[in-house]
Amino acid sequence: VGLKAVESVIEERNQAGPFKDLLDFCTRVDGSKVNRRVLEGLIQCGAFDFTGVERSRLLVSLDEVTRLCGATQDPNQLTIFSAAPGGDVRTFDFSGIPNHVEWDEREKLRREKEALGFYITGHPLDRYRDEVSRFTTSSIQDLTLLADKTTVRIAGVIEELKIKRTKRGDKMA
Repeated sequence: VGLKAVESVIEERNQAGPFKDLLDFCTRVDGSKVNRRVLEGLIQCGAFDFTGVERSRLLVSLDEVTRLCGATQDPNQLTIFSAAPGGDVRTFDFSGIPNHVEWDEREKLRREKEALGFYITGHPLDRYRDEVSRFTTSSIQDLTLLADKTTVRIAGVIEELKIKRTKRGDKMA
């Protein structure tokens, strides 16, 4: 998410108060600064978790929400949107999204990492906390407290494996 988009969102929130949900957010922010890619990233990293709607459901509904935000709605048209008297759209019925599959914890974390570059609501090793604590001798945070050349065992997640060749032609990772 770029600086202009962030500034635009903060300015709108300061002027009109907190956002109620994804639909409210989409109708209030400047569409020239907050595009679909930004919305996808915000959903994937959990920015709309306060709504109580699953991230996967928000993402699946994004086309319909953005269409509604950008179009004039016929007050007599029946859709998955709930309209207040007079046709003023107030809420979006996310339960009306067909073929919805919730993300498991691993998928949520993967998408967070993809959107932000780091994990925010958890870590892939959290579910192995007991096993990791039995085999590690230190954590990354504690390394600065240890004397130089201290032997440690830590756990981590390999994000990518790059295989290169040494000068002698041997493979190394």
